[in-house]
Amino acid sequence: MKNLVNAMHKQVKISVVAPVPYAPPFPKRARWLAQRRIPFSEQIGEIYVEHPRFVALPKIECLTGVGYFLNVVRMLSGRIRKLQPDVIHVHCGYPDAVGVALAARVLGIPYVITLHGSDINVYATHRLLRPQIRWALKGASGVIAVSNVLAAKVRILTTGRVSHLVTIPCAGFDPNLFYERPSAESRSTVGIHDSVRLIVFVGHLVPVKGIEFLIDAWGLLMNRNAATVARLIIIGEGNCREPLERRAKHLSATTNITFTGVLSQEEVSTWIAASDLLCLPSLNEGTPNVVVEALATGIPVVASRVGGIPALIKDDENGKLVPPCDALALANAIEEVLSRQWSRSVIRSSVAHLTWDALAEKNITFIESVITK
Repeated sequence: MKNLVNAMHKQVKISVVAPVPYAPPFPKRARWLAQRRIPFSEQIGEIYVEHPRFVALPKIECLTGVGYFLNVVRMLSGRIRKLQPDVIHVHCGYPDAVGVALAARVLGIPYVITLHGSDINVYATHRLLRPQIRWALKGASGVIAVSNVLAAKVRILTTGRVSHLVTIPCAGFDPNLFYERPSAESRSTVGIHDSVRLIVFVGHLVPVKGIEFLIDAWGLLMNRNAATVARLIIIGEGNCREPLERRAKHLSATTNITFTGVLSQEEVSTWIAASDLLCLPSLNEGTPNVVVEALATGIPVVASRVGGIPALIKDDENGKLVPPCDALALANAIEEVLSRQWSRSVIRSSVAHLTWDALAEKNITFIESVITK
């Protein structure tokens, strides 16, 4: 999101409001503590960002959109009086789009919604949230879905009664970070010998990422190829890290699985460039940035056939698709990808159109077209 906003800011003036849920003064949960630490305002590069709090009552999720509206409408009103913006561009269907739709009605300004996946795949399946999201979508000047699959679900949800609907991916890459480079150079940087087969996962360590299936697949591969020198690098952090580490230890003392924690984008780009393949065994996804970044580097990808991933991965062209929740299929695909030669130029060309600057231009062109009609 930040990369897209920064790219759009090069072409148009943007003011950012990024609300966060209210957390109690003496938080008992790590998630609440993290929310308390978010400042009420900050300067991120050239963009000034405000973080108003909104009330999200536990177990009463159907009221969160209203809470969002009540806590941000005053700030939005002030921004509109001061900056006189042409449109509000809101990301995520709930609670963000519902709250902004209410505010936009009060303030008399058009809004455009970008949908990312879980807002339609998860929230819109809830009985009390579905009509709210449908109402917000129907009132929007335009709706952007990050994949064709998501756009099809929007048409079903709104019975085709959405003003303007377009598919624009929200997954891109920075060509200054993700580009083909000598593997030996990257491997030297991360301390991996040229003879080692290197597989990388990048993402939050949460249940939806399906990392346990990757670890189980890794165990199958090690049993098949006991003499193979290989490493699995799991980059990221999340509440599943400890159980995943325990699962990895149960496989064998020599499984060569490393958990790195969170790394900078520069470090991630080096690990990807050093790898033989990137693996993303998610149970559900929108259109993941990391897949685009790996492909832009010329690295093949093994990933689940879910969400917007099939729009990026073409079997035997730039990677392999597998069913989710299937460790055996995942192991077979990894083994197949490692066994063949890949054209890095073909892999790179599959996502060459997905730079952040190109995606920003598409968003701006669409938004300008719908608010001037």
